[in-house]
Amino acid sequence: MGHPAVAESSRRRGIGTMLSAYLTAAVLDRGCRTVWLEPGDPGIERIYARIGYRTVGEKLNISLR
Repeated sequence: MGHPAVAESSRRRGIGTMLSAYLTAAVLDRGCRTVWLEPGDPGIERIYARIGYRTVGEKLNISLR
């Protein structure tokens, strides 16, 4: 699991949603046309869905030795 952006004591207050929305708007305002997110779990995926993200595919990682 990754490192959460919001401290556990401050979760479930909408901070993650507000932060994600702000950062998304900031990069789009600067000309970015595509934003790729990789949620670590269903809870994080719900945050992204609230601000308009949708699943368009899955990523496959292949490691060759």
